[in-house]
Amino acid sequence: MQVTTPGTPTETTLESTATADAYVNGAAVDANYGTHNILLVRKTSPYLGYLRFSLPEAPSGMTLKSAKLTLRTTNDASAGTSDTIGVRPVTGSWSESEVTYANRPSLSSTALGEFTGATDLDTEYTAPLSTAGLTGSLGGTLDVALTSDGTDAWWVRARETSYDPKLTLTFGAN
Repeated sequence: MQVTTPGTPTETTLESTATADAYVNGAAVDANYGTHNILLVRKTSPYLGYLRFSLPEAPSGMTLKSAKLTLRTTNDASAGTSDTIGVRPVTGSWSESEVTYANRPSLSSTALGEFTGATDLDTEYTAPLSTAGLTGSLGGTLDVALTSDGTDAWWVRARETSYDPKLTLTFGAN
């Protein structure tokens, strides 16, 4: 965790990079993709991406005012998608080195946010996230899944690259 902008006494922005990530593949139910440098997302043939972040406590006298998740598409020809990609809290347990489609964790039915119009290659995309959905995870970890109801795959860079998935949190005075 590092302060990305010092802000003013009334605002502080913190950035966290993923501490774990993986994707699962419905066509290879027992395969683990925790060390791959990409995350894939699609409903048919299903792929789901998983991310874990360590979150700070809210600074003294401040509350979470905004949150956003930033991911970067790969430069592969089929990396972009016009499908909507959901960001949903993970309610079950998983580990980067062991998660597979067969043992994938359960997800909340409530979305924290979504990516839309992520069609360009090698481009950063940002999804605003629900602060109400994140507040309970402050000072702990946040696990989210990337999901899709579409048929088009979305390929984004994993933490094993120089384009770490990142979560940006902005805190403001109460």
